[in-house]
Amino acid sequence: MNIRRLPAVAAVVLVAIIAAPARAQVAPPPARAQVDAVVRLKRQQPQPQQQPSDDDDDGEAEVVAPVEQVFFVDDANFDQWIFGGDRNPGQGRSKLEAMLKAQIQMVDRDYGLTEAQKKKLELAGHGDAKRFFDRVRITRTAFDAVRSDRQKFSDFHRKEVQPLQQAYQSGIFGDGSFFAKSLTKTLDASQAAHYQSAARERTNYRLKAKLRLALASIDGNVGLTADQRKRLWKLIEEEVRLPKRFGDLGELDYSIVTIQLARLPESKLRPIFSTGQWRLLSSQFDMARRMEPVLIGSGVMPDELAKDSKKAP
Repeated sequence: MNIRRLPAVAAVVLVAIIAAPARAQVAPPPARAQVDAVVRLKRQQPQPQQQPSDDDDDGEAEVVAPVEQVFFVDDANFDQWIFGGDRNPGQGRSKLEAMLKAQIQMVDRDYGLTEAQKKKLELAGHGDAKRFFDRVRITRTAFDAVRSDRQKFSDFHRKEVQPLQQAYQSGIFGDGSFFAKSLTKTLDASQAAHYQSAARERTNYRLKAKLRLALASIDGNVGLTADQRKRLWKLIEEEVRLPKRFGDLGELDYSIVTIQLARLPESKLRPIFSTGQWRLLSSQFDMARRMEPVLIGSGVMPDELAKDSKKAP
């Protein structure tokens, strides 16, 4: 009986995967920064590997071609990483323009701006938008060089893409922006005094609220007693420093708090918790530490902590 050989069929299959090194898990609330990559699976030239077919009485054999994975990140993902649900730079520009208009309206409502002052703030905000999209353009070019290298891509996503994500999500008109600098120069003496006082009050209120949320999150994860909550809150108030931006970073606000707690001497923090609680909290600290490069790259970490991180081996 003759055995017929079946020809090998070359195929290219596209499948969506999640690039694990680019995930950032911060708890709570836990969220995963997912990276959608496209991996191309190709058939190699097979060596004949005959496998008998169950439903073939004459003993026919099928040649099975081994599959080789080739890492390749599809270009369509780039805009989605940066702009999220807004999908593309055009919609991103529209969103930033709307945010700028809302910022100017808020300042006008509080301080009564002249048309000339509004125009100056608008021009400054457009400068911030241009600077942001220049960064996007440069990052997109760098992306082309690493899209087929798994290790380089992982580092690139963490150091370059995630800071842009955070800048876009939290807004580009905050501290350090052209808008913020122009605002302090545009307001007259009376307006500036009012603005600075209101800004300090808002910052303190938001900081206190976020610190309370961080305490509640830790409580939810490890289960604190009333005495433990009191002792930990006292430590948070004494030790946690104010970041450059706070309150608009979502889950990263929590990371800023936990990173600073993780840096404390164990002798200060460990006595508050039981052995089981400390084990759970240590796991959260480890996850928060992995977010440090993102926070530093986003320019939100307190200056002293950012400098310490850069000095660390």
